[in-house]
Amino acid sequence: MKLIQGNYEKAIRQCQKELKSDYFEFCFSYVSANEDFREIKRFLWESKNQCTRFRNRYIGPAVIDITEWSRKYPNEYFDAFMYFIKSNMEQMQFIIISHNYCNKEITERLEEFFNIRVVDVDRRKSANNKKKNVIGFVYTQEENSYV
Repeated sequence: MKLIQGNYEKAIRQCQKELKSDYFEFCFSYVSANEDFREIKRFLWESKNQCTRFRNRYIGPAVIDITEWSRKYPNEYFDAFMYFIKSNMEQMQFIIISHNYCNKEITERLEEFFNIRVVDVDRRKSANNKKKNVIGFVYTQEENSYV
């Protein structure tokens, strides 16, 4: 599984390259510990109503947007949704994206659940296109005579 961080347009382009087919995009909203947790039901309902016609359940690639969680600390609702994703990994392919860079706690929690690879779309491009500066010195014959 991958966690793609950075600019939204670049992250979506990276998802399209990875998945090479239509996918369901789901925004996993932040839910504090005091609220009712309905994200799993919302995922099932939205994926069924947006991506299927005559089937009871969507089975295919999905992109989970965790941008709202990127600056928060994971709670039991975050864990419950990750358990849900893990239980569906045989039928579905998941990629997690974040428009911001996730904090250390979120990344560590994702690594606990999945064998995750972090891809930074903004940093990767800047590292590849970095101009190399070369510092050179000119040594002339005249300077050689003073040595």
